[in-house]
Formats: sequence, structure tokens, C-alpha cells
Amino acid sequence: QALEPGVTDGVYKVLSPEASCASRQSFGGTAPEQVRARVAEWRLRL
Repeated sequence: QALEPGVTDGVYKVLSPEASCASRQSFGGTAPEQVRARVAEWRLRL
């Protein structure tokens, strides 16, 4: 906020590591749903 007064606290929610990982929804991405799907897939294979 020192550099840009227009930045609000809401921006930090979007830029958090958790939000960044969750936004990766492509196949093999880091979103929790994608990780769970790959773990389930590999459990069946092993």
C-alpha cells in the first residue's frame, strides 16, 4: 500500500500462496482437487 494506495487488503487473499495453488485447475495442476484426483488415480494403479 505504500507503493500503490489503491491496493486493498482483499488483494492479499488473491495473491496468497493458497489462492495461487488453487487457481491451477489444468490437468496435473496444483489445485487441491487436481492433486486429489491424481492421488486417487495412482492409488488404483499401484
